[in-house]
Amino acid sequence: MENLLSLLRKEAGRVVSGALLSRALGVSRTAVWKRVNRLREMGYEIASSPSSGYRFISAPDLLLPEEIRYGLKAGTFTGKIHYLERTESTQTIARDMARQGASEGTLIVADAQSRGKGRLGRSWVSPPKCNLYFSMILKPDVPPAWIPQITLVSAASLCESLIKETGLPVRIRWPNDLWIGEKKAGGILTEMSADMDQVNYVVLGAGINVNMTRDDIPADLQETATSLFLEAGRTFSRVALFRRFLQGLERDYAVFCKHGFIPFRERWTALSMTIGRQVRVGMPQREIQGLALEIGEQGRLRIRREDGTIEEVVSGDVTVMEKGR
Repeated sequence: MENLLSLLRKEAGRVVSGALLSRALGVSRTAVWKRVNRLREMGYEIASSPSSGYRFISAPDLLLPEEIRYGLKAGTFTGKIHYLERTESTQTIARDMARQGASEGTLIVADAQSRGKGRLGRSWVSPPKCNLYFSMILKPDVPPAWIPQITLVSAASLCESLIKETGLPVRIRWPNDLWIGEKKAGGILTEMSADMDQVNYVVLGAGINVNMTRDDIPADLQETATSLFLEAGRTFSRVALFRRFLQGLERDYAVFCKHGFIPFRERWTALSMTIGRQVRVGMPQREIQGLALEIGEQGRLRIRREDGTIEEVVSGDVTVMEKGR
């Protein structure tokens, strides 16, 4: 199917004869016709004429493997892509596949989730055909202590890709949330399996509110959640956003595996909505408040408390106490 698409796209806007496609693919003209009809069923717009052939017109905004790969160089994240119309959670499926030995770079993408997962055991609202929901399997040859930093690196990659593709002022709330203004537009979740000195696998998942309307957002979240569509007043191609992210992550992941978080520290800080603001950080046993000073070389959030003491936070639920920035 991908080979047929490539041939039609290569001549986009021009008619390609059934005979030419038949020879190029090594199949009968009837088989070509059946494949074209299958592509139409998937949402591709392809014009045809019995006397002339087929003409590619447009592709659907579906997160199909063929669409994700189109225009991307072969790399870590373009090999094994699994598309699901609906699933409970891409994170759960990716974790199960990782346990069964799935290779690095395996991607699970879905059009809808019934039990989307967020940080700290929270759910992620996942309506169909409007947002990005995906999880990927990573197997970095790095110390287990580095793994929390993958969240920060991927957040920077995703934030930058959204800014470039949409022009919106997307920012990161430490460690993993993507916000526009004072509303959340996306988030990243990482889960790890490791021994004392070796990482077995990491499952990195994300949900991005792309084309959600106000009616798609539950009433109790409308004051704190938003989407790219709501902020820009126009829809965006989920496929284009995802391709842009994969391009950036391919580069950033390779750098991270060699050098850790340090090369990303300045980039992350420039994208942060947390640094320089008064914050409250909730942790399992306690809560602290203070001024978020900086992100450390290991990705920890450094906070100056009211008594002047400096504390480094490894993980926690951050609330920004003041608006602005």
